[in-house]
Amino acid sequence: MKIVHFTSVHHVYDTRITFKECSTLQNYGHDVRLIAAHDKNELINGIQVIGVGKGSSRRLTRMLFTTIRVFRECLRQDADIYHYHDPELMPIGLLLKILGKRVIYDVHEDVPRDIFSKGWIPDWLKKPVSLSVEAIERFVSKRMDAIIPATPFIAERFRTYNPHTYEIQNFPLLDELISHEGSKIKEHNNIAYIGSISEVRGIKDTIECLEQLNRIMPVNLLLGGNFSPPELLDQVRQLSGWKFVDYRGRVDREQFREIMSQSKLGLVVLHPEPNFIMSQPNKLFEYMSAGIPVLASDFPLWKQIIEGNQCGLCIPPMKPHLMANAIRYVLEHPEEAQRMGENGRQAAVTHYNWEPEGHKLNELYEQLMKPKFDNRNKRNRKQLTADSG
Repeated sequence: MKIVHFTSVHHVYDTRITFKECSTLQNYGHDVRLIAAHDKNELINGIQVIGVGKGSSRRLTRMLFTTIRVFRECLRQDADIYHYHDPELMPIGLLLKILGKRVIYDVHEDVPRDIFSKGWIPDWLKKPVSLSVEAIERFVSKRMDAIIPATPFIAERFRTYNPHTYEIQNFPLLDELISHEGSKIKEHNNIAYIGSISEVRGIKDTIECLEQLNRIMPVNLLLGGNFSPPELLDQVRQLSGWKFVDYRGRVDREQFREIMSQSKLGLVVLHPEPNFIMSQPNKLFEYMSAGIPVLASDFPLWKQIIEGNQCGLCIPPMKPHLMANAIRYVLEHPEEAQRMGENGRQAAVTHYNWEPEGHKLNELYEQLMKPKFDNRNKRNRKQLTADSG
């Protein structure tokens, strides 16, 4: 089976796309290609990446010209199944369906809710944009062969649009982040945050918390990821607590594991934005799989996971003094911290890991290639042609 994944936004080293979904399907024996806004063709983790050129930093330019280049390459590949990962590629998904292709929409985020966290959209415009995006998603999703949401909350909405909706949750690869050095004693009071770095993801709160903590005890933040927007990095460098930050930039998976081996606690202290409250952040489960305690915002779903598995602490977000108190407690109670880390690791082993998700993904692909699907695909194509006419 020839499979093409395509994205105009995500990096070619995206964990869900390249290292989980594409690699899993390749391991099942399929011929997998990844089309992306990348500057060259190359093999990454055994996956053939087809670069269509770097995307523009200007959103509208990228959404127009990069998506056209991606579409042309999709046609050239002539795959059995196409699988796309960005909302801006929904028109490409529709065009491929009109041409009779099998198409999957992979929904990473709750995009209509995510609109309210976008600083570049004026506040007065966010609600109408959100409603418009949701209407477009509804129209397009009804015409896709399958929808793959990353969380149960997102899946609940898409099942009302398309019964062929299958949750493929973004749980970690089980042994990817656990230290190869066993239970090595961590000498320094390092805490970690790896992921997209922004104000709504708590970076300023965390730096203020570090300043408070270091009046009492030495604590450093090992920080990895890209700043959004990029100019935020210059702003936070002016904060007095920045001197306690070891900023590593964008980190690969090996560097991620190294940071985990050096850290006593992982942070997920996001603000209560609509898109965050019911999300399942990758880093939460990655910290658990690495065997370190978690400090997270006290959103109900997150509390259920963390307190239910006794693998960390939850605090109200946007309160640096409470964050400082919780971090100090974990660092001053190493035996309890070790139990939290072990509990998180055990929860990852028994429930929150990629292996069963990858199996479900391959089963879906096998179903889409069965003869009974061909009849449904022909009916959908007739409907699409009628709609477009």
